[in-house]
Amino acid sequence: MEDTLQTKGTFETDVFELIAQPEIQRSLIEIAQQLPKLAQVIHLLGKTYDVMEEVLQDPDLLEGLGRTVRQKTGPIQKKLDELSQVVQEAKLRASEDTGNISVFSLLGLLRDPVVQDNLRFVRAFLTVLSEREAETPMEDSEAPIQ
Repeated sequence: MEDTLQTKGTFETDVFELIAQPEIQRSLIEIAQQLPKLAQVIHLLGKTYDVMEEVLQDPDLLEGLGRTVRQKTGPIQKKLDELSQVVQEAKLRASEDTGNISVFSLLGLLRDPVVQDNLRFVRAFLTVLSEREAETPMEDSEAPIQ
């Protein structure tokens, strides 16, 4: 019990020494001046918490939200699945194809309309990318080393 009193007395002395420091006093005054704003923020957070608590406990609302998210992301997921299948099939075909690719076969590929469309896309993509890089000023960390 006596040890607790000594600790309490030391603690109070430390607190009083801290409060006596001018910078601590300035900080406390600034905090006290900001208390009305902090009270408003805490009030808004409390209201937000109450609303979110009600929302998270409403199974119908959660089910509707889940349905809406699935509806919006369903087409994207379908496209990603299709893309994944195309990539897997292309990997399989490429691994099974043991034929050599010659300059003449590349020239023949260049006449393919699908290849032409994709090459135009790549060219346009690179053009847009270079234009955007030219518009964005370089930061010091991105500057090329000379």
